[in-house]
Amino acid sequence: MLQQHRPGVLLCLERAGECERLAGLAGDSRSRETYVRMASQWRALAAHREFVEQIEGLLTASGASKREELDASPSSAPG
Repeated sequence: MLQQHRPGVLLCLERAGECERLAGLAGDSRSRETYVRMASQWRALAAHREFVEQIEGLLTASGASKREELDASPSSAPG
């Protein structure tokens, strides 16, 4: 299943790709290893951001659902 990423996640993935590209161009092993580590960190950050956004979406949906339940309950109707 294809996922649509939000801008923050996309930015992290783009930065990871740029680090990987730079690792391929690096002239020495130390620089290459640094870029590879940076790419890994950007990918980890993207995964964390994606997780947080999923949780926020669930909480938002849950909150909306609870509000709808309260609005529909007889005890909340004006009397």
